[in-house]
Amino acid sequence: MVHSLRFLSPMAGSIALLALFACGKVETPNLVDPYANLTGKSLGFDSDPPFFEKDASGNQNGLESATRGACGNVLLQWNPASDAVSGSNIIYYIYQATASGKEDFNNPPTYKTTHFYLTTGSLIPYLVQNLSPATTYYFVVRAADEAGNLSVINLNRLVERSVTTQGTRGSGASPNLYCPGGYAGDTVVLTGTSVAGSTTASFAAFPSPISVPVTQVSNNEVLAIVPANIQTGSIQVNPPGGPGTADSFLFFPPGQNISKNAGFSTEPAIAVSGTTIGMVWTDSYLGTGSGQGVVLFSFSTDSGQTFSAPFALSDPARTSSAPHLSFGPGTPPTVNVVWTDLDTTSNNSDIYFSRSLTGTLTSFSPPVNLSANAGASLHPRVTSSGSSVSVVWDDTSVLYGLSAVWGSTLNFKDVYLAGKGGRIYHSADQGQSWAKQIVNTPSDFNGIWGSGSADIYAAGAGGTIAHFNGSAWSSATVGTSTLNSVWGSGASDVYAVGAGGTIAHFNGSAWSSATVGTSTLNSVWGSGASDVYAVGAGGTIAHFNGSAWSSTTVGTSTLNSVWGSGASDVYAVGAGGTILHWDGIGPWAAQTVNSSDLTAIWGTTYTPSGTINSKEIIYAGTSAGKIIKKDGLLPWDASSVGVGGDLGITGLWGLILSGTNGITANIYGTEGDGPLLQWTGASWTYMHNIDATQGKIFYRLSSDGGLTFGLPTTLSSALALGPQAERPELVQSGLHLTIAWSESLSGIHVIQSSDGGANFSPWVISPFGSSSYPHGQKMTWDGGGYFYMVWEDTSLFPAQISMVKFPVNSLPNFNTSAPLSASGSASEPSVTAVGTRVIAAWVDQVQQKFDNNIPQNEIFLISSPDGGISFTPPVNFSSPFLDASENPSLINNGTGVFMAWQQWVPPTGPLPQNYELFFSHF
Repeated sequence: MVHSLRFLSPMAGSIALLALFACGKVETPNLVDPYANLTGKSLGFDSDPPFFEKDASGNQNGLESATRGACGNVLLQWNPASDAVSGSNIIYYIYQATASGKEDFNNPPTYKTTHFYLTTGSLIPYLVQNLSPATTYYFVVRAADEAGNLSVINLNRLVERSVTTQGTRGSGASPNLYCPGGYAGDTVVLTGTSVAGSTTASFAAFPSPISVPVTQVSNNEVLAIVPANIQTGSIQVNPPGGPGTADSFLFFPPGQNISKNAGFSTEPAIAVSGTTIGMVWTDSYLGTGSGQGVVLFSFSTDSGQTFSAPFALSDPARTSSAPHLSFGPGTPPTVNVVWTDLDTTSNNSDIYFSRSLTGTLTSFSPPVNLSANAGASLHPRVTSSGSSVSVVWDDTSVLYGLSAVWGSTLNFKDVYLAGKGGRIYHSADQGQSWAKQIVNTPSDFNGIWGSGSADIYAAGAGGTIAHFNGSAWSSATVGTSTLNSVWGSGASDVYAVGAGGTIAHFNGSAWSSATVGTSTLNSVWGSGASDVYAVGAGGTIAHFNGSAWSSTTVGTSTLNSVWGSGASDVYAVGAGGTILHWDGIGPWAAQTVNSSDLTAIWGTTYTPSGTINSKEIIYAGTSAGKIIKKDGLLPWDASSVGVGGDLGITGLWGLILSGTNGITANIYGTEGDGPLLQWTGASWTYMHNIDATQGKIFYRLSSDGGLTFGLPTTLSSALALGPQAERPELVQSGLHLTIAWSESLSGIHVIQSSDGGANFSPWVISPFGSSSYPHGQKMTWDGGGYFYMVWEDTSLFPAQISMVKFPVNSLPNFNTSAPLSASGSASEPSVTAVGTRVIAAWVDQVQQKFDNNIPQNEIFLISSPDGGISFTPPVNFSSPFLDASENPSLINNGTGVFMAWQQWVPPTGPLPQNYELFFSHF
């Protein structure tokens, strides 16, 4: 490619120079009124020409750059010119030549464009199109004001820049076509090494190809008008006596407006199975003018010829957005839909899921909340294979990483939390605000306890024990075994238990460590210094009587937590809903409760207001995110206290006080890797804003077609100061599942499962550093052995769309990725593949189409006939549309390719100007 800058010689445009000198500084076609502008409007004596900024040598800069684009396009850019009279009402004249210094300044310019609004420092772009391939062109830009004055009077000081256009493809299955693709009536350039004498070109159509005449441009270039009613597929140019040239052609039938309402129709997603097509999108209008975001669904059973009337899947009274869908098995296929739903009361968003009922596309199950946590749950994606349904989203809840809670009984307001990454938080105002404590360790904490607000211990991974003395935290290690729980009878009698039967003890001056058996111990509690219990794996119950530890087993279920109100009232809970009770006399007795695994227990005694008898109340947390309770002498109630969500409860602690105003309850629970729960006497609620939110990726798997889902899994990192992980994408082929997301500090992360999502491989991370933030990744499966992924590559400037291909059972090599767009700033990519044929789409402003001086986005498409080895140049899918085209979503059914997108359309009949959902197939 040639890309040069030069000043024109004094001989260029000499006639124009004489005209300028004869008329002073004014150059105008209106000889009657030399002070009129090009439209005849008199401006008075305006003889000052507009001017560009000057370089270091005092020369006006003019044209800044000429950059090669695709399909014979060249992007010209320059800084805005200034004019004392016309202000910003400036017209730019663009002169073009195929030899240096041969621009014709005596005739009208080759192109003209007007000034439009730009932010400070922005360049004005202009896209020159339909130039011949592999040809060097020269350009000059001049500015004209309303009086017709032209910038740069001295023509030998004009800035000229040159660029060589893109040539035909030189490799791949069919390398000879230059820019195949477009709408009916478009002119396309067809280039081959031996097309001289060609008279026709044949386009794929049903039931037989359609031939159209071609116009010979040169020995290796012809022009053809795209006929109507053709199909995306092959195109053949047949010269007399020659083999001809063939390639793949993208034909774009007119788009169908699917939404057709007065609201904004945005964020489309599309799925296909055979002749059935489904689309979901966010819409601000449901026929009632509610203005809330509603998820609408429409379907076609005839390959997109007709579509059903849209109907709502989400609650119109709420605010829903970001829908996505996939098709499962069946005839018609099962439709699985996810979206984000915002609770405006708490300003918290959750992920909702709904599925079509068997045998219908018009009836759906009630939406189910898959996240139900305190964080912002956003950007869900869903895929399915057989009876497996996988859902991912990004979530801020997991950042908290809390595992244990403890508070001082001497101070109703003094509460401490411990969790992952050495995190400890303190609240002195009943949980209204939390301060992060500085602890010099990155170890995960699993338990926390204190004898008072100035004597607190936290125990965790690698034998770490941290201590707070009332003013600062310090940390040490006792052995190397992970410690799961800590408790003491006082400041000089503290126990921590953990892996391998480890029991560490602090006597007031030093820690010592011993073991009781080999089973992992999960929890420790005692009624006093001579009555301590530790419970763990395989039904292990260890007891300290004041002089020695003994160990026994009760059943085989793992015990996760122990608590009691005294020496003759002790509870241990564990797997399978196990509850064991010790009354101080007989053997441990099992109590019946219909519950999932029990993971935490805590209780207290209090005296209800108006009575003189104390009462015991006990809470137990489950792995399924519920909290059950036992109130006094009543049996366990598994339904009395419910908590939304499915993250396991890992810690419980609280206080219940009685006074003149009745009972005051303030009970805290830590939920899985996630948020803090608080019970204040009416319901369990999530407590927000414990720490600065940073997104993590959640994953949930259903093995029964979406009827039920397993517990959430955190796929991304959970570091205390972790990065922002967001916008996951997933694709599935049988049991092979690949999930990708973006992280602000490291780029794109990719993880794979070969067993349908039960287990995942380690991540593969893109090589881009924190200075570039590749994102917007989208993936597809080619129906065979390969996945393709495209993303917005911000390591390039301006951002471009890159692609990588990798087998379904191995992770990608990001170093082999290559940009597809190579034009203006590109974003919002999508990709689909049919065998070796790959189609990618994205949004670009390189065409520089404007509406009311606002640049409009357009959708570009690119095609590869050979699995990504070579590509046709990008083509402008949006060329017939006057306004912005955005959010393309591609899918295929093994033969055809289908796309949904949002289109900004002008007012039509009773409908205002707004975004509508469009559909096309090719």
